[in-house]
Amino acid sequence: MLSLQEEEGKASEKEFLQTNEEDVEESKNVELLSTKNELQERFEMFRLNKVERIRNDHGLLPSKKPDERTPEFKAALRAKFIEAARKYVGVPYRKRFLKPTDPLYKSKIFLDCCGLVRQAVFDLRKEFGFILPDFNQNYQFDSLPIEVPFDELKPGDLIFYEATYYKPEEFRHQIHNMVHVEIYIGGETKEATLASRSRVGTVGIFPSYKFESKNYYNVKHHFRSLDTCLLYTSPSPRDS
Repeated sequence: MLSLQEEEGKASEKEFLQTNEEDVEESKNVELLSTKNELQERFEMFRLNKVERIRNDHGLLPSKKPDERTPEFKAALRAKFIEAARKYVGVPYRKRFLKPTDPLYKSKIFLDCCGLVRQAVFDLRKEFGFILPDFNQNYQFDSLPIEVPFDELKPGDLIFYEATYYKPEEFRHQIHNMVHVEIYIGGETKEATLASRSRVGTVGIFPSYKFESKNYYNVKHHFRSLDTCLLYTSPSPRDS
């Protein structure tokens, strides 16, 4: 199945000039355009219309436009985001970490740290107005440019972990050296998170975002606001 980005990418100039029979007359008229700029403008309009049709087919047209997203709507969407992620508590991190005899080995879904964030957004794609592509926590870090102090974090904001691997040769190089991401929920400890940790093996709720990893050290935490997504801002140029 093609991803949203792959489907949108199919809107090429060749397709524009070779559309179905209903557009034959439209295509013929293109030859009458006097300048290259006019042709480019018409193609861009065609491309944007196709992208909108694809987004509509995927249920990605947002329920509200940015100027209609009140503080109440954004607060409610934050709560929905947390609940969407919470329903995956207990889902295993990755199949290769399990033995065939493990009860979770035949799980229908596996979610690592960035996969949990991506899945929660996908479940609320109508409300957010987009889906996150199949990239890891480094892409998600780039997607949320608003940095906030820890004491200003709101439930639903993301905490990114920049660190150094003990054995870098065993891990894929990460842009920005972001190795992990968790969803901040606060809770009674004011540090609680909802996340999928490899050392635990499943999605869970943790009293603190702070923990020691056997895989990496020298951890620096980056606190990023979810507001970029709540405002229906395109998460990244790569997603447009």
